[in-house]
Amino acid sequence: VHKKMGENRNLKGLRKDGKQIFLELGLHPVPTKENNHFILVAKDISLEVENDKKFQRANEILDITTNSIPSILIYIDKNEDIIFANAAFDQLLSIEQKAKNCTGKNLWSCIPKVIAEELKPLIKKVSVNSPEKKELSIDSKANETLLFDFSITYHSGEHGGGGYIIQAHDITEHKENLSKLENINNQLEEFAFLISHDLRAPVRHITNFVD
Repeated sequence: VHKKMGENRNLKGLRKDGKQIFLELGLHPVPTKENNHFILVAKDISLEVENDKKFQRANEILDITTNSIPSILIYIDKNEDIIFANAAFDQLLSIEQKAKNCTGKNLWSCIPKVIAEELKPLIKKVSVNSPEKKELSIDSKANETLLFDFSITYHSGEHGGGGYIIQAHDITEHKENLSKLENINNQLEEFAFLISHDLRAPVRHITNFVD
């Protein structure tokens, strides 16, 4: 790859002890009458390269971990711009959009207006020690209405940064199971009432006979 004069080139090299290092080379012209003098600058960037690899690996692990979570996870800054959103965030978006395309954009421009109108007041209420919660119905891409439990927490961050962590858990199945359980309990109570009522008459007859 050809680069313009003065641009840096990263190369691998070997030290005298045989250890591989990474070098950043820069060739810079020095103005003279002949215009044929140059300064070659070599900088050992092995530590920077190693740190970059660790950072990339940490990001890969973070992506794998968060994207395997079925719950929606969003982190926005104080300006309500999206810093991070996992793959489950796609459930909130229109078919044309993807979570990865919303990074750096304002949250409210990426989610349906009806959901934005519900979440905006919650963010204004959130404080450091007081998260806000609310259940919302969402029409999924599969034309299903799902019930989500939203939780918004303020994160102070470092160096005066900070923002908000938004989590949303799909509780549709949980609510359906609770409803079924309530129906079963009601049926059992009704059955117990009928049984107890039907048994009262024979017991009274036996009591009267004994007396």
